[in-house]
Amino acid sequence: MFKKILTLTLAALVFATQSGTRVFAATQATKNADTQEKVKANVDRAGLGAKARVTVKMKDGTERKGYVSERRDTEFVLRDHKTDAPTTIAYNDVARVHVDHGHSTARNTTIGVLIGVGAVVTVLAVLFASLND
Repeated sequence: MFKKILTLTLAALVFATQSGTRVFAATQATKNADTQEKVKANVDRAGLGAKARVTVKMKDGTERKGYVSERRDTEFVLRDHKTDAPTTIAYNDVARVHVDHGHSTARNTTIGVLIGVGAVVTVLAVLFASLND
């Protein structure tokens, strides 16, 4: 039984990797517009003030951390959370904005416990399947 399932899974994976997929090429302007809209959406989602902490990755590879103190149509003001120095950043210069909400200890503990339970259940399922063969 286990061998049949393994064989069918392997066959499905081979078929999925060999089947052709269409690739849609977008123009650079469309990609930039999409990126700019995502950046604006993430800055809006972060909010304003000291609790609106974000990590901004620029297109030139640099990374800045701080909080959003002001939003405009074409740019936003990022203040460093340590020095409170303002930096005006244009949306066009940003590659990615990550909103930092922080994680509680309880959430991290719950995730760890769930991963452990999932691993135990997976091992038991494999053992049970191998015993039935």
